[in-house]
Parts: sequence; structure tokens; C-alpha cells
Amino acid sequence: PEKDIIELLLNDSHLTIKTKDQVFSSKLIEGRFPDYEKVFPSGEENSLLVDKEELQSALSRSSVLSSEKYRGVRFSLKKDLLTLTANNPEQELAEEEIEVEFSGPDIEIGFNITYILDALNVIESSKAEILFYGEESSCLIREPKTSSEVYVVMPMRL
Repeated sequence: PEKDIIELLLNDSHLTIKTKDQVFSSKLIEGRFPDYEKVFPSGEENSLLVDKEELQSALSRSSVLSSEKYRGVRFSLKKDLLTLTANNPEQELAEEEIEVEFSGPDIEIGFNITYILDALNVIESSKAEILFYGEESSCLIREPKTSSEVYVVMPMRL
């Protein structure tokens, strides 16, 4: 069989890849790439283990009454209980309680519902683990006890 030849051309500003049928060219980014590891929270973590579909359903229901502009939801955590609260400028309120596995200190933190749902949508297992580092820090969302894929979600003030 005839082998395809791929030609790579690289200079200070461009990368070009040529095949028999196609040419791909990309401008190289100037400057230094930011240190992405700085967005990962540090300190003592508190793990929340939750049924992924149950949390997705509760967030979807809560999103109906969240502010259209900010899409905020408040996570209130106590031992083995997560309370989700969302409200809007018309003073309408949604509140959901979910039994979870959580033994850390009580915590209240706000997030954009969309960002939490985006992370949950790509988790393949039936459970999701959310690691909290305090009320002012980002959280990490992942499949339980794995670190191959981790999703960072920044908190928001509600």
C-alpha cells in the first residue's frame, strides 16, 4: 500500500502541516502560557460524594428559579446533607435537599449552575465527588477517587 507523507513546517510564528489532500496552518502564540496549576485550590479538602443524576436533576429544577443573569445556586452543606437554594429578583425561591456523603465542617458557597452541570455532564460514573477547600475557594469536581480528569469551578457571591 502507498504511504501518505505528512510534511511539517515550523518557523518562529507558524506551524504548517501538509498532507496529500489538505494543508493546515496555525499561528503560534507569542508569550508565556499562564501556569494553569495556580487555579487549583490548595489546603485542607472536604469531600462530598453524591449521586450524579440526583444532583443534576436537583440543579436543573433549581435553575428554573435562579436569576437568568447570574444563574447562581447556593450549596449549604452539613453532615451528610446538601441543600441547594436558588432565587431570582422576583423573590421566588427553589430549595432542594439531597442526602450525600459529607463529614466536613458546615459550609455555604455559591456557584453558577451552568458550570456545575457542565462538569457533571462529562463524568461517566454514577457518583460524583466534589472537593471543597473553604467558602472562598474553587472546588474540584471529578469521578470518585480519580485524578485523571478534574474540573475546577470558581465560587460566586450570592
